[in-house]
Amino acid sequence: MRIKLFYICVVWLVSSMSCIAKNEVKVHLTVNPEKKSFTCKYQIKLQPKAKRSHFVFTLNKAFHVEGVRSKGQSKYEVRPFFDLFQKDTLKRIEVAFANNSKSTREVTISYSGNVPERFFTDNVLEFSAHTNWLPNIPGKEYELVSYELEVSVEDGYQVISTSHPVGQKPGTYTFRGSAPNIEITAIAATEFEELSTGSEGHTVSVYKAGRRMNAADTTLLRHTREAIAYFNQTIGKEHPIATFTVLLPGTNRDAFGLLDNAVNITYADFNTNNVEDRLILAHEISHKWWAYGRWNDYNNWLNEAFATYASLLYLRAIGDTATYEEEIAKRQASSKNSPALVGFDVSKHDYKTYRQVIYGKGTVALYHLHKKIGDKRFLQLLSQVAAAKIATTEELLEKVEKLEGKELRRWFEATLKS
Repeated sequence: MRIKLFYICVVWLVSSMSCIAKNEVKVHLTVNPEKKSFTCKYQIKLQPKAKRSHFVFTLNKAFHVEGVRSKGQSKYEVRPFFDLFQKDTLKRIEVAFANNSKSTREVTISYSGNVPERFFTDNVLEFSAHTNWLPNIPGKEYELVSYELEVSVEDGYQVISTSHPVGQKPGTYTFRGSAPNIEITAIAATEFEELSTGSEGHTVSVYKAGRRMNAADTTLLRHTREAIAYFNQTIGKEHPIATFTVLLPGTNRDAFGLLDNAVNITYADFNTNNVEDRLILAHEISHKWWAYGRWNDYNNWLNEAFATYASLLYLRAIGDTATYEEEIAKRQASSKNSPALVGFDVSKHDYKTYRQVIYGKGTVALYHLHKKIGDKRFLQLLSQVAAAKIATTEELLEKVEKLEGKELRRWFEATLKS
């Protein structure tokens, strides 16, 4: 990624998430394109085990909370707080229930605001993970939810998401799916152009908002399909991608993967004929598998370093070994004198150091592990680690020990602590 991501584009899910019942979310978003503003009603039905009497949500500090309600609620409070990881002030919404309340924990938060700068153009409005437009439970921003998203917009605008709408009528689009809460996505634009390839159930689609397709977009579609094919055959054998969506809103800011088999590339001039952009594409696609490490501490290297090294492996696989070696050398140089990866306190360092450690040093550690055990064993290890959806470095080390023995575990652990 080319710039600091204010809202980290990786995800945190516990390794057993597939076995845990999901919270249910309903979102009704009303978009005002002329004023670049919106209103939203966010309703979350928490799972029955969530019977505690106190819940906390966070929300973008710029938005106005119009009300919070829930059956059995005794009170709610909205106040600012400073998040040490994001290094920014957010709104903190605290909801209290009567201690003897036996009601299902269902909270509705109504709020409104302006679409943040850099998330709209003259004819496009982007509501995505990086817009930070939804309330979140702290620490569970990337926990999977079952959702229904209804978007209302004036005539002359269309809406797309990471999947096709399940319902559509003039001015209203409805989407359903399962995704991390923070990644529920809607892009509204005056028009979309689409490129697709593949057969039903195995398609790759590119949606471009407010602009015409060009030759670079055709190349992007081909390179997306090629990268997915490589990852499906290597790291993603147990959980391959069937369908995939590329969103091109044109808001010209960054690029990030979405767990719901999609990627949002906002750069206006993105061209995968350039090696840098091709690496970005492969990195973000691979977050399909490298997306389960804890995102708000040093364990985030399980997401970002693994995705970085996966993109470099893809580059090597298509024959560009020179750039592969150059990119490794750059990371070796930049992370040489940086703090150790294990135990790295992300809240106490600037973003440059964060990148050197989480992205750079982690990538170099994987490179050395790869060289030590060779292609076949390394790719088998990656496939098993990806399938396990590990959340912590300790889980990774346990997997290394199980597959490769105690001696390699001790060596790799020492590498990560150096």
